[in-house]
Amino acid sequence: MNNKPRRPWVAALLTIGEIGLGHIYSGKPRRGLILYGASLLLGLLAASLIIILPPVMYLVVALLAGLAFTVYCVLDAVIVAKRNKQSYALAKYNRWFVYVGYLLLAWIVFIMGDSLIVTPYFVEAYKMPTGSMEATLLIGDRLLVNKHIYRTNEPKRGDLVVFKYPLDPKVPYIKRLVGLPGEKVEIIGRTLYINGESLKEKYAQHIDPGSINDHYGPYHVPAGQYFVLGDNRDNSQDSRFWGFVPREYMLGKAFMICWSFETPRDAYLPTNTSARLRRSADGFLNFFAKTRWDRTFQVLE
Repeated sequence: MNNKPRRPWVAALLTIGEIGLGHIYSGKPRRGLILYGASLLLGLLAASLIIILPPVMYLVVALLAGLAFTVYCVLDAVIVAKRNKQSYALAKYNRWFVYVGYLLLAWIVFIMGDSLIVTPYFVEAYKMPTGSMEATLLIGDRLLVNKHIYRTNEPKRGDLVVFKYPLDPKVPYIKRLVGLPGEKVEIIGRTLYINGESLKEKYAQHIDPGSINDHYGPYHVPAGQYFVLGDNRDNSQDSRFWGFVPREYMLGKAFMICWSFETPRDAYLPTNTSARLRRSADGFLNFFAKTRWDRTFQVLE
């Protein structure tokens, strides 16, 4: 008999790597598959909570639920491994290629579920590539976007909206919604007027002294469309340049910065493989040094 005792610490590490893998290693593949399936259902349930919970509570509940379930799975895998700590006969599935295959399949299922269910209907992460929304959003901010909110609610003035860029709908943009359908929009100097009334904008910034003579409009926002501006008014391509955003182009509302990493202003320009690899290496090697910890989990307004 091929006696290969199971090591609890290995089972724990494998479970952290992927739910269910530690159980396969320890001789309980069916239990591992059940727990993996449960983790997918729990993730879907956690994502759907964005429908009923405010941003901070949503994030806390989702993180705690995920952490608690992971800890349970790790402890369970350790217990199973301890039962086979002295003696264990290798099964046909206790092979390295089975473990690798399980990891690949698990990730494929996860990615499919995320791309087909979670990101289109509940929550999606976006990366801020330019400085058009400074100082509210900085280059390198990773944002969480509520993808469900505009399915049941109308966009509101002041929302940080993610939408399809009207000139290229494949590209997502994020701007501040300031003009609603039917409203008259006008910009005189550095002041935005809606229906003749000045709008107080504590989030707007001007970095070009000459912009005080800027003028736009007046224009009326067509029915079913919206007027959006970047918070960095002197460095933003927005509705002043390419027009209004149709209601059907609205993808969601940004509600939180989940992570922020110091990023050069021109980092978004090169898109080849070598540039992506350099960015990934920079993120890995300088994770702690370049993470803007004070912006992590910041609620957006």
